[in-house]
Amino acid sequence: MSAINYTNKHMEQAKNLGLHELPQGSSNQPSQPSQVTGQLLSFEIELSSLINKYSYESGSDTPDFILVGYLMRCINNWNYTVGQRERYYNREIKHSTNILR
Repeated sequence: MSAINYTNKHMEQAKNLGLHELPQGSSNQPSQPSQVTGQLLSFEIELSSLINKYSYESGSDTPDFILVGYLMRCINNWNYTVGQRERYYNREIKHSTNILR
């Protein structure tokens, strides 16, 4: 199975499970969902392909789209934590719009 077909199949499964999206009405929604969501989906697809290409999912026998969801939540949690730190020090958040507030 080609990487593109594999990725499309698994990204569709991830979409059906809601693994690549934040819950509706979440205070952690990106400030510009239309731009950011498209970029994030592209990133997730590429990350899924990369995980699949190097068979990094085989160590845990976990589908790559589940690993992608986990990694995306790690990144989002880190960005949120950085935002909290900046607010604690009363510093302006001047990083990416991907930092969840």
